[in-house]
Amino acid sequence: MLLGTDRRQGADAGMRPDMPLHQYCLRRLNGMVDMATRYMETRHDQYSAIEQLWLNYVDPDELAADGSPKSPNKRAVVIPFTYASCQTILAHIYGSYTSRPVLLPLRAIPPEHDRAAEALEAVLERKHLHDLTSVRLRCWIEDATKYGQGRFQSAWDTQREKVVQTLRVPLAGMLGMQASPEWPMYGSIQRESERVKKEGPINLNIPPRDYLPDPRVPGWDPQAGEFVAVRTVKSKGYLKRRQREQVYFNVEQVSGTGDSREGTGRELVPSMSDLAGMEAWPADDPPTLLHQLEVRLVPADWKADDGTALGSSQSEQIWLFTVANKATIIQAEPMPNRHGRFRVAVMDAAIDVHGLFSPSYPEIVRGVQEYADYAFNSRMANIRMGLLMAFLYDPELVEEDDVYSTQAGLRLRIKPDSKKPYRSLSEAIHQMPVSDFTQGLLTDIASSGAMIEQTLGAVASLQGRQTPTARSATEMSGVMRSAQVRVGQIGALMWDQGIVPWAMMEISDCQQFMSESGYVRLSGDARRRWAAESGGRVMVGPEQVQGEIEIAPVDVTMSVDPQAEGALWLKLALAVAQNAQLNARFDAEEMFEEGARKLGAHNLDDFKRQNPVAPTVMPDEQVLDQAQRGNLVPQQAPEDPMQALMAAAGMPA
Repeated sequence: MLLGTDRRQGADAGMRPDMPLHQYCLRRLNGMVDMATRYMETRHDQYSAIEQLWLNYVDPDELAADGSPKSPNKRAVVIPFTYASCQTILAHIYGSYTSRPVLLPLRAIPPEHDRAAEALEAVLERKHLHDLTSVRLRCWIEDATKYGQGRFQSAWDTQREKVVQTLRVPLAGMLGMQASPEWPMYGSIQRESERVKKEGPINLNIPPRDYLPDPRVPGWDPQAGEFVAVRTVKSKGYLKRRQREQVYFNVEQVSGTGDSREGTGRELVPSMSDLAGMEAWPADDPPTLLHQLEVRLVPADWKADDGTALGSSQSEQIWLFTVANKATIIQAEPMPNRHGRFRVAVMDAAIDVHGLFSPSYPEIVRGVQEYADYAFNSRMANIRMGLLMAFLYDPELVEEDDVYSTQAGLRLRIKPDSKKPYRSLSEAIHQMPVSDFTQGLLTDIASSGAMIEQTLGAVASLQGRQTPTARSATEMSGVMRSAQVRVGQIGALMWDQGIVPWAMMEISDCQQFMSESGYVRLSGDARRRWAAESGGRVMVGPEQVQGEIEIAPVDVTMSVDPQAEGALWLKLALAVAQNAQLNARFDAEEMFEEGARKLGAHNLDDFKRQNPVAPTVMPDEQVLDQAQRGNLVPQQAPEDPMQALMAAAGMPA
């Protein structure tokens, strides 16, 4: 989970492991890591419990504190009430975030930067498609609901490569000579050059156990802290490659192994695989534990006993450090990003503005979930007892081997040498009566599920399930809207807390580090404001994305009835197309495309004409002639275009 830069600052000259500045910085950095780790580890047991709940798993051999079996039987299960409710909320929020043509809609602050905002929006959208950012976004939202807080790391990465070009150069002609076998008119030379192989934002999900923030500030606002650290494990070969790229130094001095991270909880569940452990690392390429820290500091204040310091600047900066195996600093440089922020963004589903950790949804409903599991498993145990048919038998009268036989059917032999008298067969063996006293638990289980849904806001209507009582379409629409308002507020808070800071970092990094030009596909109004003949595909370079740009506010609530909304947009498009004054103020084509998208048609560009047919303008004489013949009817100009628009769409004025 490392995001390096493509350059190395000169501070490594004083950062050899035997130098006082290295020892001073290492001591301070390890102190930050140890402090953050001590607080974060208090959540690890809870993370493991959440992970097993998420996988709907109960260990049948797990014992309680008193040594008794924790599960009522060997086939204990977890009812996925919490999982289903969290997935409902997750699907709603993720769907609202990705329902627009672009993942991050941008807007310019001054009007003269509109084209820059449209160009930058298209550039980031292209990068997001290549980086699978929508997948990472879903994982980010899932971490927020599952663990209480989701963490995201973002930076700009530029990869360059060397290429050999063959060029044709004039030989004989340049020298004023006639071409000959010895001196041809043209020759070929090879020239080595460097070009950008790939560049763009790199977004990564931070695992909950590998995130180490400053515990002295609330967890929802990491930018208020002194540092943020991320822990990961890399091979020695990776370190050497990064040193050749001039990102790391002191790699030769790194020794030992460092795969000391805790598991994710998945390794406790049979048939579930976790990330590879120590056995996956070959002996000649051992793992190295890396801590990457972003620290807000004043370089002149980080000074060793011999007077050497990180720098002479008295201004506050953010520096990037990487420590290998908590023993060797292999990266130390001021961060080049102009946005001046730690490169992390967090979002909480149930935010606690005063605490280091926010409660997760599984924690909030844990008690109800455990009771539902207990009730369900108790009923299973009671039913199993009845199915297994418990017997009371007299070992002096019947053969015990027949009682314990696993063959189908029960065949009992009476001992022929038994001297004990009996009056009926029931005195030799008797089936124990089993009372179904768990029948009432079914109601408790259903009530527990409804309680979890009500607590988290994932009610039946939001899950697409029918309600217990019949409702009219108007009532169901109102219920759906109320449910969506509640979940929509959670999504809006997560958008403001996490998406907006992440987007502003991407905007700043793209404007600062973008170095190559390339074709992008524009959408919406941008297609008309740029070159129309390009079909929305334009060449954008670094100079076209500069300006004051921010992320646009969006509505994060999903449509209650997309089909009805799509039909409404199509009616509006028809009304605009049929009214000259409305057509002058509104875009019928955009309204049609919006309606088509609501109805599920997302590939409209595949059906657009390459050469649109221009409308035919009839001469005035021909128009008058056709009007006299009754073929054309003059359109009456409405008094109020908006009233005409609403009337044509079937809406009350």
